[in-house]
Amino acid sequence: QIAQSGIPYFSNNLRSDAYIHEPEWIEQQKIVAVAGYPLIVERQVVGVVAIFSKQFLAESTFEALLSVADQIAIGINRKQAEEALQLSQQQLNSILGSLQDAVWSISLDRFEIVYLNPAVEWVYHRYVSEFRDNPQLWWEVIHPDDRHQVEREWQAIYNGNSIAWNLEYRIVLPDGEIRSVLDRAHVVYDRAGTPLRIDSIVTDMTERQRYEMALERERQQLRHVVTHTPVAMAMLDTQMCYLAHSNQWLEEYQLEAESPIGRSHYEVFPNVLDSWREIYQRAL
Repeated sequence: QIAQSGIPYFSNNLRSDAYIHEPEWIEQQKIVAVAGYPLIVERQVVGVVAIFSKQFLAESTFEALLSVADQIAIGINRKQAEEALQLSQQQLNSILGSLQDAVWSISLDRFEIVYLNPAVEWVYHRYVSEFRDNPQLWWEVIHPDDRHQVEREWQAIYNGNSIAWNLEYRIVLPDGEIRSVLDRAHVVYDRAGTPLRIDSIVTDMTERQRYEMALERERQQLRHVVTHTPVAMAMLDTQMCYLAHSNQWLEEYQLEAESPIGRSHYEVFPNVLDSWREIYQRAL
């Protein structure tokens, strides 16, 4: 759209945009905003620079993109494309090199590794050179019990039935440790619509999962304590919905027939006085 019209484009409501041709990928990646600007040289559009974001973009971001686009266009017009490309590549490598997420790209025609960032070594505990020497290594490190789901998604993309995946699976480190990762990948096409490669970001989710499991255990322990406390006690969230309650609470208010968990306090007790509602609101 930007390349054809030569008009900048900015949206913070991308999922509702009628011009989007890959809504599935937008939804899977949870992208909500885009800012794009045409690269114009001698009244001709020679390219487009764009930002896709999972967060709302400020107008200042669009203005900054305008400046970047103008600089790139000037560089092309002055035969500085090579220097501009080199600088952009350095900036991109700097950004990708600072990530703790592994970024990889594989060609679809030869299944060759096109790009790997340094974080591959942090996620997989293997040198980048190992993946380049053995292009199948990325597949071999996947836990045997999880390979079927990755293979299924890969075949769907290869057969043209899918354009992206968002998978959680396990990998095996050289020392035998098993780690959990989140793999977000999508297909990159050329101008003719021919699929060229798959780009992916792999995030180590192990520590996060451990934290979430520990947090859930603490919640369960808290619910257990609340449930068996010998007084009428209840816990509610900021929307006045029940999170937990004691058995004594159910007995005293005769609520044994149906659990109030997840229900509004005002639904359970529709006749609550306005004075109590004001007290609850002040407490919140």
